Amino acid sequence: MTLEEFKRQNFSGYVYYDKKGNLTKEGKKNAIQTARPVCTDSPALLSQPYMRENLGPDEIVCPEENPQFAGQLFAKVRYRFYKGRLFQIESQFGSSGYSQVKEAFIAKYGPVTETGFKDYQNGFGARWQGEISIWRHGSQAIVVMEGPDNGPGQESCDYRDPEIASGRCLLPKLDASAILRDNNLAPPTTPSTKPDF
Repeated sequence: MTLEEFKRQNFSGYVYYDKKGNLTKEGKKNAIQTARPVCTDSPALLSQPYMRENLGPDEIVCPEENPQFAGQLFAKVRYRFYKGRLFQIESQFGSSGYSQVKEAFIAKYGPVTETGFKDYQNGFGARWQGEISIWRHGSQAIVVMEGPDNGPGQESCDYRDPEIASGRCLLPKLDASAILRDNNLAPPTTPSTKPDF
């Protein structure tokens, strides 16, 4: 998918920014109209250098807030483009939804081709493993990681004051992730330079 196709298919109206790159209201003096999704190539965001941190010169990122997949809220999703082509989708969600997300990927892409585990330990010394499920097909891969908050005694909620009183979790910790990547479309990796002492 190209960046232009992505923007056209996901168009959801307009937002307005001031000259400093802060959100503002329509009709304000010097407001810059920007189509959603707002990507790092938007003229309205050029004054926000942090939006381009860790991006190469030919990379553009389009973040999406709060999409749903497999009944889980994905609070952070980043669509990454290189030379105008989508090469990676990164997402974060709560560990408690790992099983549902994994099953949804199995239903869509078939059985997992590789399974791995990542070791975790809490401050009291309890140890456990988080599962990593991988689907590979040629240059493409999907990696779904469980994250640490399914371990013993781990709290899977970022409680806020009103939530503590109600006992309801409105914001899960976003420690699980799913990454879809096509290495043929990805930017070339640059070899790390050796320190010159």
